[in-house]
Amino acid sequence: MAAISDVIGDAIAIAIVCFVINISMAKLFATKYKYQISPNQELFAYGVGNIVTAFFNGFPACVALSRCAVVEGTGGKTQVTIFQINHKLLKIFVVFLFV
Repeated sequence: MAAISDVIGDAIAIAIVCFVINISMAKLFATKYKYQISPNQELFAYGVGNIVTAFFNGFPACVALSRCAVVEGTGGKTQVTIFQINHKLLKIFVVFLFV
């Protein structure tokens, strides 16, 4: 119980920063592509996702600003695009690591 009181302030600060960054990116793309977002629904989704992730020793979810901007700028529309980019980067790292 003492560990919780040691980290609760930091956890709340991380949650607030992540939420603000996520909502600002969502609003940016919502304005650009003319669709609506619900900040309450976003907060609930990130909350549930982060709580579930905590049971598996994961990290808090937060948007990757530069990656989203690059993928959107190059015409990527889905998360498959990010998977393909990560796959290519992994190949490059493996080649340079073992060569």
